[in-house]
Amino acid sequence: MKVVVLSSARRTTPAYVASIRDQLGLDDVPDARMTWVALHHPRRPLPGLDTHVTGPAAVVRGRARLVPAGPAPLPGDDEPTAEDARTDDERDADASSTGPRPAGPPQPFVRRALHGVRWRARRAQRAAVQHPVAQRVAGSTKVRRVRSALTPGGAATVFAAGTLRSPAVNSLVRRADVVVALDARTYRAAWLLARRHRGPDVVVGTAAGKAAVTVRAAR
Repeated sequence: MKVVVLSSARRTTPAYVASIRDQLGLDDVPDARMTWVALHHPRRPLPGLDTHVTGPAAVVRGRARLVPAGPAPLPGDDEPTAEDARTDDERDADASSTGPRPAGPPQPFVRRALHGVRWRARRAQRAAVQHPVAQRVAGSTKVRRVRSALTPGGAATVFAAGTLRSPAVNSLVRRADVVVALDARTYRAAWLLARRHRGPDVVVGTAAGKAAVTVRAAR
């Protein structure tokens, strides 16, 4: 049985993959093979598991980056390091601390002038938005459709675009039995893959994934 897992988790560890495999009940299924499709690069090659990274680079290149399966983990490999414990804000603060020093506060006259300009700009913006014509145009169906088409969906859109553009990932899904979307950022990709490939059972969450694996194994 071939199972494809879609995940957008950061810094995926072997322990996390083992927990997902256990939740899906793959240890009880003979010849069960799981493949990981991720938005972010894992901390290290995952033992016994190929990883296809479909991040922003995959959208540009049109193919996912393959991270081959690594060796079995050693004791203590899954323990978080000091770098893993740091938050993204702390990393950004360290990166910005090495840059040029910010300029000093503006003079009182300049501060008052900037405040007046911002106040007038906000007032003009509110008047334009509250105008009846602007409200009628913004609420029209065509404008809402264009806005929905042009508004970026963030990580979900990037993951879906990279997944659909990758020939390797599409080949995996076409030959898979079950496709499991783990988190909300992968739901759009799973929905589009289900529309493109009718063969596998595409489900959301590990509970539904375990049920699909059980049904497939009983056939």
